[in-house]
Amino acid sequence: MDHKKLGLKKFFWDIIYNFTRQGLTLILGLFTSIFLTRGLGVDARGIYALVFLLPALATALANLGIAPATVYLVAHKEIPKEDIFSTNMVLTVGSSLLGIAISLVLAIFFNDVLFPGVEQKLLLVATINIPVSMLATNLAAVLLGKQDFRSYNMITLFPRVVQLILSFLLVWLLKLGIQGAIAMHLTSSILHLIILIYFLVKSKGIGFHFNFERIVRHSKQSLKFGLKAYIANVIGFLNYRIDKIILNSLMGSTALGYYDVSVGSAERLWILSSSVATVVFPKISSLEEDEERNQLTLLVLKNLFFATTVIGVIAYFFISPVMKLMYGVEFEPAAVGFKLLLPGIIAVGLSRILANDISGRNKPEISAVVAFIGLVLNIILNYVFVPRFGFLGASISSSISYTTIFIIRWILFLRISGRRWFEFFVIDKRDVDFWKTVIWKFRTKISEKLN
Repeated sequence: MDHKKLGLKKFFWDIIYNFTRQGLTLILGLFTSIFLTRGLGVDARGIYALVFLLPALATALANLGIAPATVYLVAHKEIPKEDIFSTNMVLTVGSSLLGIAISLVLAIFFNDVLFPGVEQKLLLVATINIPVSMLATNLAAVLLGKQDFRSYNMITLFPRVVQLILSFLLVWLLKLGIQGAIAMHLTSSILHLIILIYFLVKSKGIGFHFNFERIVRHSKQSLKFGLKAYIANVIGFLNYRIDKIILNSLMGSTALGYYDVSVGSAERLWILSSSVATVVFPKISSLEEDEERNQLTLLVLKNLFFATTVIGVIAYFFISPVMKLMYGVEFEPAAVGFKLLLPGIIAVGLSRILANDISGRNKPEISAVVAFIGLVLNIILNYVFVPRFGFLGASISSSISYTTIFIIRWILFLRISGRRWFEFFVIDKRDVDFWKTVIWKFRTKISEKLN
């Protein structure tokens, strides 16, 4: 394996920057979660999850795949960087209007069906988050496409700091309840977008250069790729969140409150896989040879599998006392849900790498088909297990469907790459040599910083 040809030195440091940001996000998120959960209680925590599930659902349905298209096209240098900002702004305005329309229809006409127990006015206020989050996501994709992970990580860390401060002040200290939690969420999102826009406008070569002809041409390019990724993203979102809608409709917001804590805690184990997945898509997109892509993805997958499995085993044995300490005895049942989610959480981390590999080869439609299979399975299993086991049934359903998706994507990767299944489990001499080099360079860099 030619590490220099693959650019693995930069690839590794990009992962380190992402991992550092994810680590800080994890710490900030833990304290924010503590303030929210202890300040809101079980039932209100479930309502809070549902309130922002609406704009997230509307955003998923209306985003048109602009963000992944931006990453792919910028990485391939198919859109000049002086045009990408204005193109994304125009596309986001249109998709945001669509998202707001979807949100209003769901909040006004389907509130009792999809979000029983949630006040309609809370859902309407949360709609403000749609254009803000869509624009922030689509503009941040410019940084990912450029593989400017330092700037991306610094900017995306900022709203976590704001959320921590406001969750303490509004929810924990002032006891403003669900209204305080909504204000925290919206404020952090708006400030994040303002900083992101300011940074991009000030960046060299990136600005709002409005040229109607070029914007139309580049918009067609974005939508051509984006619509293929869009289907996979929508189905993937539903796969990760449809269980909350089903659980709330069958068991109520209290059960959802427990489940939301279980999911939120389990998803924090994605710190490593998310750090890697963020870097993999633009890196795969920028590589020209399939064999280079195959080598990189296999290297990442097998080392990530062993690392996340070790982390998962440790978490399994320590989660009960940790959750009791953080959230109190009231939320102790959520630890069981966490344990049942573990296999699926590990599978999702690996599955995202494979999905990004496939999308990076300009075949996102394959991921859409696989995600759809997982979605159908998830819905069926939730209606089977939730009535019998409550929120624990949702954990079981998610683990089974997530693992199924990973297995199918793994089989597809083997067919596309021509690799053999046992290579996934074998750490060979090349991997050992690579990680020896990585550790040595990491220690050297740390020593330089300290001295």
